[in-house]
Amino acid sequence: MRMNYSNYYNYSNYSIDNKIIIKCGRCFTKLRVPLDKGKISVVCPLCRNEFIYNPNSIFHTLKQIVVSIRCWLAKSRKNKIVFIIILFAILAMLYFGFIKPGSRQNGYRRPQINDMQPGTTLMIGNLG
Repeated sequence: MRMNYSNYYNYSNYSIDNKIIIKCGRCFTKLRVPLDKGKISVVCPLCRNEFIYNPNSIFHTLKQIVVSIRCWLAKSRKNKIVFIIILFAILAMLYFGFIKPGSRQNGYRRPQINDMQPGTTLMIGNLG
């Protein structure tokens, strides 16, 4: 008797037959491709877009994440507005928290560093 494990495990993109669901970059159609074949050429049956997918490559995985975000943005105008607000919030946090020079955190101010010893003068020019 064969057990149906789909009720026990909730993998949204993986299935028992070792396949993964990816999206076409042009028409966002869901395609089921095998994981154990390595780098394969995929042809979308709807728009005939041909692309190469490698499940072991981080580049192709990141590309699928970008395609998923594009698909989500194409669904409605509200999603685009939410995405822009989140993007501006992240950029503002990066600018005011990490990138802005001279920013003080928790009231801490770095003391001034003076490399000169007391009584010495600064010599400008050739030291030879």
